[in-house]
Amino acid sequence: MPQHHELRGRVPQGSEPGQGHQQDQGAEDERAEVRWLQGARIRHGAGRQTDQHQESPLRPTRNQVLWRCRRGLLELDIVLRQFIEARYDDLDDVLAKALLELLELPDNDLLDLVTDHKQSSEMQQQTVLLMMREHHLRTPHQG
Repeated sequence: MPQHHELRGRVPQGSEPGQGHQQDQGAEDERAEVRWLQGARIRHGAGRQTDQHQESPLRPTRNQVLWRCRRGLLELDIVLRQFIEARYDDLDDVLAKALLELLELPDNDLLDLVTDHKQSSEMQQQTVLLMMREHHLRTPHQG
């Protein structure tokens, strides 16, 4: 078995091209998402609705949002994943922004909102939560 000093020569000492830390790989995506969220806020503030079928180039993809839906609570994970897979493409930019804001909440707070134990003060978030509840009620459950 090789000793520690023998392994050291095989491990790259500097950074390798195209390789970054896992935590740094999404930095550009996050900046793009922030720009998209700010644009959605400006458009909504101006009273203009965007066409739900006309996606902004900076709008996060369904897969990016699904990744953000991974939660510590299995029940919440299932409800969010099913809703995103079925309805994300139906959301306009304003509602997609509201969904992303909801995903920033801690698990227990989000679960309280999804289960209607608490109410959001944001109208767009209330709309997304209502859509989520309605979708969950219509979705067949395995038991």
